[in-house]
Amino acid sequence: MENGAADEGSARPISQQRLATLEREVSLDEITMALADVRVRYTLYYVDEEGTTTLDALTDFLTGIGASKSRSVHTSTDWEHIRTSLHHDVLPRLESLGFVVYEGETETVIATGWPPSVTRALQVADTAFFESAPE
Repeated sequence: MENGAADEGSARPISQQRLATLEREVSLDEITMALADVRVRYTLYYVDEEGTTTLDALTDFLTGIGASKSRSVHTSTDWEHIRTSLHHDVLPRLESLGFVVYEGETETVIATGWPPSVTRALQVADTAFFESAPE
């Protein structure tokens, strides 16, 4: 019977399974610590805009932001470093907060939403950079 339940659950998309387990209260401390990381903030900006994206597209975006801020060319090593950071740190952290679902097998990132207070914090956090960013 237990195998039948597992088979029945596996018929649902993995994102739905994960969404069901992510419904929990998130502390202000957890949110504040996450938002202190610039990669977390830019990841939230991007997935909020896109809704669903890939790990590679997100890596391209963050690599571009890094190159723009440092006014330098980023190498393939920089790209791989950012991708690894997203895969092992940023996306699992955001998933534990319930803000995204990261499907590692397909490398798909899905925005699930977050409290309005997080959106307000994001609007303040890096406003100067986005206002001066080239179009």
